[in-house]
Amino acid sequence: MANIKVKVNPVSSNTVKQVAIGQVAAENFELGDLKNVDTTTVTASAGDTLVFDATTQKYEAASGFDGGFY
Repeated sequence: MANIKVKVNPVSSNTVKQVAIGQVAAENFELGDLKNVDTTTVTASAGDTLVFDATTQKYEAASGFDGGFY
C-alpha cells in the first residue's frame, strides 16, 4: 500500500456548517426543485428539451430548437 502524506492548513476561513449523511431517493425530486431550472416561465411537457437561457442563467423547457447548420 502506498504512503499518502496529507498537509492540513491550520488557518482557514472555511468552516463546516452542515454535514449530511445518507442518500436521497431520486423519485422524491421534481424538476423544479433544482435551483438552476425554471419551471414557472415555461411548463415542461413530454418530449421537451432543457435549454440554457444565458439571460436568466437557468435551464428552461423548449419544445423545439434550431440546431443550426453543420
